[in-house]
Formats: sequence, structure tokens, C-alpha cells
Amino acid sequence: MKKLFFIITLNLFLSGYAHAGCKNDLKWSWWKDTNVARSEFKNNGNKFIRITEIEFLDAERSVIKNVNPTRSIFDRRPKNESKGFFVGPKETKRYGTSIGKSIKYVKKARYDCSYQKPYEKTFSESAGGLLGSAGNVVDDINPVNYFTKRKECKERQDRADTVAIGKSWYKECMNE
Repeated sequence: MKKLFFIITLNLFLSGYAHAGCKNDLKWSWWKDTNVARSEFKNNGNKFIRITEIEFLDAERSVIKNVNPTRSIFDRRPKNESKGFFVGPKETKRYGTSIGKSIKYVKKARYDCSYQKPYEKTFSESAGGLLGSAGNVVDDINPVNYFTKRKECKERQDRADTVAIGKSWYKECMNE
């Protein structure tokens, strides 16, 4: 019975090391600029990797900002339903997100990724990569996105302790 238990435990332990994930192929770094948290992903492998989520955390690992990154102007899904962006083989990509005054509390960061095949790239993702950050500008001036963001910022403002703090939070939220 002890041998069986030992063999099962050993198999479970070793199976975790045998499976290589996408994080093994990525070299990742992050840093803080004034109010922006930036990440750089360098794919050292030979497979396409999709970055699906980036989180910025405080010292106690509480989430300050959760980002589902996207880079495409043709992607009409809401930003919280984004599938992320690709980092091709031997490619380096950067991503930045505004955090506001809360950036001084950011101490750690993490990300999630998954392997993708090159033919799984949609047209919108391919075109978005060609057009660069123009998609973010179009998303920011889109009236539907503006009113959605305004609603979220108003809700954040209502949770403040004082009117002055609420106005400050609203202004920061709208500038993100």
C-alpha cells in the first residue's frame, strides 16, 4: 500500500514538471512610469502565444487593476471580453495601461497566457497589429464606449467617502 501511494504521489509530482506552459517561453518584465504600468513580453519559443490577462497587485496581492489586453480597432467586443493579443515566435511586444494615482501602491504583477496557432489569428487581430495603437484612440472617442466608461466612473465616484474624493476618483477614471 505504501509503494502504491509513493508511486501515485511521485507521478503527480513529476507530471507537473513534464508539462511546459507558455510562461516558460516568455521573458516578461514590467515597470512603472508616472501613472502608467508597462509590460514587455519577449517570446523565446517557436509558437504563437496569446496574452489574455495582466494584473497589477499591491504588497498583499490584492488586485489594483485587472486588464484584458487588446490591440485591434476592428474588435467590437467589449474590452472585458477581449481574447488578448499575440506575441509571435521570436517577437517582442509591449503593453501599457493607465492606473492613475494608485500606481504608487503597485508592488507586483502577474499575467496569464495560452498557446495559439498562427491560423487562429482573426482578421481583426491581424489588421489591428498593422494599425498599432490607432485602435485605442478610436475606442476612446466612440460614444458607446464613452458612456459605458462614464457610468463605471460615476459608480466609482458614488463609493467615495467625501464629495472631493469622489470628484478626484471620477476625474482619474475618465483620464485612464
